[in-house]
Amino acid sequence: MVDRDANYSADQYGNNRAAMEENLPSSILDLGRDLEKATPVTFATVVKAHSLPYIKIATASEIATNIRPDHLWVMNLRSAYAHFLVENGGDIEKAWDLLCMYEETAQNLDWREWGSLYRDLEPSLNHLVKIAKRAWPSISRKVSADETYLWADAICSALYNRDAYEEEIDEDETVV
Repeated sequence: MVDRDANYSADQYGNNRAAMEENLPSSILDLGRDLEKATPVTFATVVKAHSLPYIKIATASEIATNIRPDHLWVMNLRSAYAHFLVENGGDIEKAWDLLCMYEETAQNLDWREWGSLYRDLEPSLNHLVKIAKRAWPSISRKVSADETYLWADAICSALYNRDAYEEEIDEDETVV
C-alpha cells in the first residue's frame, strides 16, 4: 500500500502511509483474506466489518481487485466517472457533472449506499471491457478472463485522464 502504483486510491487521498501506520499488517492481511471470499454483494459489508482506519471503499476495492480481478473491481473516482460516461451515452459534460455531485455527497454515504454503488458499476465496467475487446483484439487475446477488472480499471483510468484533458479544451464533445 505504500507504493503509489500498488494502490492508487490510497496514494491519491494521502492515506497510504497513514493506513500502514494505523493498522497492523495482520489486520490488512485479514481484510485481504475476507475480500478473497467476498462477492460484489458482500464487498462493502466486509470492508465495514473490518473498519480499518484509512482503508475505506476505494482503497479496499483496489486491494480486492488485486486479489480477485475476475470477480471484484475498483471503485474510485475514475471508475465512477467511466460509469457515468457509459450511463449517459458518452456525454462527457454530463459525466463530469455527475462526478462532481458524487464527490460532494460521497462522504455522507452509508455502507448500504456504498454497496449499492459498488454493484451498480459492474454492467458499465463489463460494457467498457466488451468495447475494448472489439477495438483492440490483439490486446484482448492477452488479457485472460481472470484479469477482466484489472483491464476495466486501466480503461477507466485512461478515459478519466483523457477526458480530464479534453474537458479543459472542449466541454461540448460527446464520446464513447
